[in-house]
Amino acid sequence: MKKNFFIAIAIVFAGCFAANAQGSQQMSMEDRVKMVMEKLNTGLKLTPAQQPLTDSAFTNYYRSMQKLREGLPQGERPDQGEMQKLRTARDENLKKIFTDEQYKKFKDEVEATLRPQRSNNGGGGSK
Repeated sequence: MKKNFFIAIAIVFAGCFAANAQGSQQMSMEDRVKMVMEKLNTGLKLTPAQQPLTDSAFTNYYRSMQKLREGLPQGERPDQGEMQKLRTARDENLKKIFTDEQYKKFKDEVEATLRPQRSNNGGGGSK
């Protein structure tokens, strides 16, 4: 009886571990662009003419970010200066696509929601 109990507990822990490992995988570029477009359509109410241009701008941005990460050891971040150049180029494209009001709303409200949320797993906490 005890043996079955411990086997069941081991299976539960293994399942939790596997689910956690899958949850930390990177989203595909297509999934990221789709998520961004959903947020932008909701927050900025893009016109039908703006949608393909915006999709293309974010696809190019994420493709460029992916190229920066290629060849780096896992967990290492690309050069911050290069990442900033890509964000600046993306923003210049978006300024051409969005109205002034949409761009301001993007920078003030939407952009922060696009960054991956980092969890603080036992990072010490605050005092």
